[in-house]
Amino acid sequence: MRLVSLQAQNFKKLKISKPLPLSEGIILITGLNESGKSTILDAVLYALFGRVIRPSKMPSNEDIISYGNGEAQVRLEFDIGENRYRVVREVHKTRPNRATLVEVRPNGTTKTLASSVKDVTAEIERLLGGITYDEIVASSVVAQKDLERLIREAQERSTASRESVCRYRQSVQDAQRVRRSRQTARFSSARD
Repeated sequence: MRLVSLQAQNFKKLKISKPLPLSEGIILITGLNESGKSTILDAVLYALFGRVIRPSKMPSNEDIISYGNGEAQVRLEFDIGENRYRVVREVHKTRPNRATLVEVRPNGTTKTLASSVKDVTAEIERLLGGITYDEIVASSVVAQKDLERLIREAQERSTASRESVCRYRQSVQDAQRVRRSRQTARFSSARD
């Protein structure tokens, strides 16, 4: 799967009115705290699965729609193999949410694959070979607090490894001292 472009209107803090092209390969998103980095990831996950990491996996519409607005929209284009797809999810405060998934053909025409919230999610999971939201998040997404925990655990493992190496060196040095003192003792007793 390759993400091609993202659009988001009134989705949390995002207002990306023109398609934001996403480069091939690893995408690095940087910025200050609370500048919307995680919200970009949430927009991608919401487009694909109708779920976000924060505030909860199944957010209320008020959690998704930016303050002071009545609706939000996320549009994601992505490729799977040679095929291009476009998913659009609309979130409304006063009426049911909507979703559509289309295949975008090389000539620009589209073929509708699903047109309800549940059907869009099911079809995307099918296109992804059965991969679900939970599997995507578990395999490729690290929340900031989890990242801090992973760094701390890695540092603890590194410290434990250094301590283990030091203990090993010390035991080797102790063994070498004992061997030298035995050799010295044997040499001394052989001279007597």
